[in-house]
Amino acid sequence: MSTSSSEQTPIYIAKWRLRPRERGRKHMAVFIPNPKHKAIDPSDTSQECLGTLLQVQGSPLAGFTHNIKRNWHRQKTPDVESVQLLVRVDAPCVPEPKTMEYLDEDTTPNGTLDQIALSVRPPGVSQPLWDPNVIFDCQDWVYDFFVRLSQRRIVRTAVLDTLRTLQDEKTALMPKPGSSMTPVQPITASVAGVAEPRASRGVYSNPEWDGERGAFRRYDHTSQRWEYRDQAGVWRPVD
Repeated sequence: MSTSSSEQTPIYIAKWRLRPRERGRKHMAVFIPNPKHKAIDPSDTSQECLGTLLQVQGSPLAGFTHNIKRNWHRQKTPDVESVQLLVRVDAPCVPEPKTMEYLDEDTTPNGTLDQIALSVRPPGVSQPLWDPNVIFDCQDWVYDFFVRLSQRRIVRTAVLDTLRTLQDEKTALMPKPGSSMTPVQPITASVAGVAEPRASRGVYSNPEWDGERGAFRRYDHTSQRWEYRDQAGVWRPVD
């Protein structure tokens, strides 16, 4: 007997807008409403639909790390471009959160989907950055997550075909030596709902491209200021 939609939990794909002068693939994450909010459409910004955001943060330049946000809703992140329904799963996969407070980074899995998400390895450093075929990012991780769900028979494999239509075309992030290509600004954690790099990620944030200065920058949590990398590859602080 099939399960009715009212007894299932929807899973959405959230995509972020690109920043001005930024090109490349948009940030992508998985949004799962809390059981009490599963009847609310998260694309309707007039209603608060709380849930869990499963994602990886970082950049192809520095690699990615897992991130789970609790009681997240799209109003917290105005850069979210869309939240689109992808599939519905049986409700037992998504238990109620242990707290109703917003958690920017929850390290304790809560339910089957969390456990599977943390078992999918985040993309590491991609090299060379001028070859789109070897660049792996958040969109690849989301796809691998649903591959794992299909292997566990939580979703049908047809979901993967639908997900491919939501993915952006891969693009080079650096000019190939000897070419005149303009560098592309890699998508970083800051577009994934993090207003400023967090100290919990280490002394320095993941490097990100600053289009106005035309250079990579990182945040030094010790001195609490930005550093920019010069043409010689040396990181220099900027007051």
